[in-house]
Amino acid sequence: MVLSAPIPREAIIQDASVVQFSHAMAEQVPNETEVAAMERNYFFALMTELFDFGQLLILFDALLRLLQEHFYKRIPATLQDCQNQRLLLQQKMVAVALKFRPQFETLIALHDDYATNEHLAERVEKGARYFLTEVKAMQHFMHQLSVPTENKTVGTRVMNTIKDIKDLLHLKKRLLTEVALEGFSVVKYQQVRAIASIEEPDAPQTETKRRKRKSDN
Repeated sequence: MVLSAPIPREAIIQDASVVQFSHAMAEQVPNETEVAAMERNYFFALMTELFDFGQLLILFDALLRLLQEHFYKRIPATLQDCQNQRLLLQQKMVAVALKFRPQFETLIALHDDYATNEHLAERVEKGARYFLTEVKAMQHFMHQLSVPTENKTVGTRVMNTIKDIKDLLHLKKRLLTEVALEGFSVVKYQQVRAIASIEEPDAPQTETKRRKRKSDN
């Protein structure tokens, strides 16, 4: 549509709420200080995510409940192995991560150059190496774990939970490996996380035998 003449200013109807909203939005544009604070908070949030093993504990507890409810008489030794693994997960990963968090939280808060700070980078890379070792150990345990699946309904629940655990372990392994080798970078962390989240977990080696305890027979 082509107008024959420009619309006069007095003909334009201005809604007071629209005008107020436009002014408010202009005032809400963050300044440099606010942007820097948001970037620092996001950096901390991603690092906290990296060293958080709470979801892994939740998933393993769900698996343990299924085994206790449906298989405690059939595979008592395997169940005991899982209970031992749960204790290791709690003590060597979850508890240690909770103690580690205040260390990098303080360094991020104190240093404006947190993204390139050598002391922080050294702490984070050392932490990544420690947790990577623990994640690999748990991956080995999960690859060897064998659970009867004759009952289709229960078997499906068990296998889905095991898959969720393996998927999360794979994601943690990929991220921790990247940080341990190359240091922590927001951009690289996001890239690795996006790729790892759609990958299949590492398959167990062909020569590795599934965990089969004689006392389970």
